[in-house]
Amino acid sequence: MGWSKPFPLVIKQIKDQLAEVSKEATHELFSRVWQRSPVLTGEFRGDWTFGHNNVPTGRNGVLDPSGSAAEDQAKQVFNFPIGGTMYYVNNSPYGQMLEHGWSREKAPEGMVGITLREFEEIVADAASKNKLK
Repeated sequence: MGWSKPFPLVIKQIKDQLAEVSKEATHELFSRVWQRSPVLTGEFRGDWTFGHNNVPTGRNGVLDPSGSAAEDQAKQVFNFPIGGTMYYVNNSPYGQMLEHGWSREKAPEGMVGITLREFEEIVADAASKNKLK
């Protein structure tokens, strides 16, 4: 029994699938974080910033109650090759307080920690969408 495709092509397809799964899962992680961010004025949500191989510093100064700017930042994962480190950072001075339950009504469990607990589910969903098993 032989291969129906050249082996280098099979390897390339697998690498491409893994890259797609990685980007989809990372995007979903980032999206869940901004969606869970409490909104009063949209200032906190507007401070979510993407970085590739560098940690973003400073604040955006964007009011983003709808989350469109935060989602645009999350989508940046699709513009970079796999490898290195992707960051999704919020440099708001009250981010740590919000992560640890300061907003009891809107984000009592924070945003990042709760999303990280869903990591395996997020990766499994991305893999199943890309038929990677």
